[in-house]
Amino acid sequence: MWTAVSLVFWRGIAWFLVRMVFWLGVVVVALANGPSGQTTPAQESGATEIITGAIGPTTAKLPQHTLAPADLVEPWRGPHKAPRRAP
Repeated sequence: MWTAVSLVFWRGIAWFLVRMVFWLGVVVVALANGPSGQTTPAQESGATEIITGAIGPTTAKLPQHTLAPADLVEPWRGPHKAPRRAP
């Protein structure tokens, strides 16, 4: 016989599973749709081209200097405080 506590427990588990399935469905639909109309050259290349490019020589040259000038700037560090001397 089901007690009131066990019914509440299983009802909570059931709602948790329903919510989890809903959000997983939302994520799957969002990933399936992807960005609309915006593709980069990296997205257009196939998996075999990427693997062969990593393993062996390729005819296409990839850009070597991909950092922006702001990425090359040394980070700012505040003024250096000298250690205190013991009195």
